[in-house]
Amino acid sequence: MSIAGFRHVLAGMYPTSSMISRVGTEEQFITMFQNERLKLKEEIAFAPGGVFLSVGNWELGEKVITCMAVHFIDREWKRHRKIISCFCSELGDAESEHYISILPNWENMIYLSSNLNSVSRQTVTKYSLENKLLGVVLPEPVKDSAMILDLEKILTGKNYLLAKCKLINIPCSVNVVHQLFISVPNGLIQETSIKWFGYMTHSSPWKEKYQQILSRMCLHRPSFGSKRWYSTFYLMEAVLQFNKTFPDPIQEDSSWYPQKPSSKSLEAAESFCLVARPIYQAIRVISSSRSAINSYFHALWSVRTVLQESSGNVRMERVLDIKDMLKTFDKEWKKLYLWLSVAVVLDPRYKMRFLEHCFRQAYGNGAKTYISDVRGKIYELFFRYSCHADQQSRNNDMEMNIHGSDPLDVTDHNYHEQATYENSLRELHAYLDGELCPLNDDNYLSSEALPQNGHFDILKWWKANASIYPALAILARDVLAISACAVSEESAFGETDERVYLFNQKLSHEMAEAVICTQDWFQDSGRSDANGGNCSVPI
Repeated sequence: MSIAGFRHVLAGMYPTSSMISRVGTEEQFITMFQNERLKLKEEIAFAPGGVFLSVGNWELGEKVITCMAVHFIDREWKRHRKIISCFCSELGDAESEHYISILPNWENMIYLSSNLNSVSRQTVTKYSLENKLLGVVLPEPVKDSAMILDLEKILTGKNYLLAKCKLINIPCSVNVVHQLFISVPNGLIQETSIKWFGYMTHSSPWKEKYQQILSRMCLHRPSFGSKRWYSTFYLMEAVLQFNKTFPDPIQEDSSWYPQKPSSKSLEAAESFCLVARPIYQAIRVISSSRSAINSYFHALWSVRTVLQESSGNVRMERVLDIKDMLKTFDKEWKKLYLWLSVAVVLDPRYKMRFLEHCFRQAYGNGAKTYISDVRGKIYELFFRYSCHADQQSRNNDMEMNIHGSDPLDVTDHNYHEQATYENSLRELHAYLDGELCPLNDDNYLSSEALPQNGHFDILKWWKANASIYPALAILARDVLAISACAVSEESAFGETDERVYLFNQKLSHEMAEAVICTQDWFQDSGRSDANGGNCSVPI
């Protein structure tokens, strides 16, 4: 956003303000940012559940841009994903760290010499997340970072989702999916790409037809930073669409008219797209701010299903190493499936019986281990949260006793604990054994269209049923706040995001961070800039 853009934003919010100089504009914008940050801090503090932190990294020349987003669910059961920190560090900055202190305004340059560990601590402290933090999702390069240990040292709250104050550490699912295409494209696909591109663009009229095909494709347009597999997939989809639209074109001049690529190359394109499509859809679902973690399982499971069905298919194996892809998926799946599965159990449309069916179908006798792990985690978490819910109820009873009732004696106390244990089990069993909610129950339709998992609003369901399942509702609020993605849909198919280029403009670090964060907060709250532009940001 340009300085002119800042002025449009401020003009919309402060129409009586006089905005003359750039310095004055920036000062007003920073003030607005600081005020909005205080509001967000208060909003997070009053949120009844825990929060989750995600971290995204992008390389921009010699710089690394890092953004941190906080995920939480408010009292009205609305999901939030908001940027709370965005900073730039230089590659190899450790060598120049000792020069920082001699620079003008060196205090404002601290981010240029800070590592992720120290900045993450500063961010958590700045927003008072020490007593609310449940876990983090980190990009691949820092998934084993000491950041986790550093954050665990400053935890002060009793978060029931955590075991022994160990933060939940979930790898970025988008990166996991990208890893499936380590060696793409192979010789056949590369040859297909070259031949078909030449065929589709050999003359100006055909180039126009090719561009028309691209304009009608409902896919994210690749950029220079896109993964190689995605650029290949985009081109292969264009090949299939072009061949469908112009299957037998009339040769204008047989002396120079290129020969149509063989049917073998067309089969290669079809095979590649058959595998790549569910992977593309999975990334869209996972990276969408409208999707919750309960939908991630289905998106990733569809990828595994396609890989499993393609294994042993000779046509597929000419194009892709399906066995290696399946092996990679299963390796990464073991790091993800437990929390994704817990979220599915808390989805009233599926519950435990759906997982049992999936695991038995996929793993046969080996399914018992997966089922046992998920069931055990559900019971473990439920007992923790039921104790929390019971404690709240007992606190209410104590308040009543202050006004004249006799306090519970030891016998009554033991009886109360036993009764609570039995009531808790009844709540859990009533939920697990109860009827499944219809996939598109009219009572719980969302006003927003959610990719691949229909219009069902799981948060709306839990809000309506919290009084029936009080302990499970508290658990669901925390679990559904978990993120498994560190990037946004806008940047999920590329290695960078155009908005990080703000750090290459003539803006201070504070100003660049203020622009990115404030735009994101306005978008989440339903507000937009004065130009009516999109305020989405790279997380």
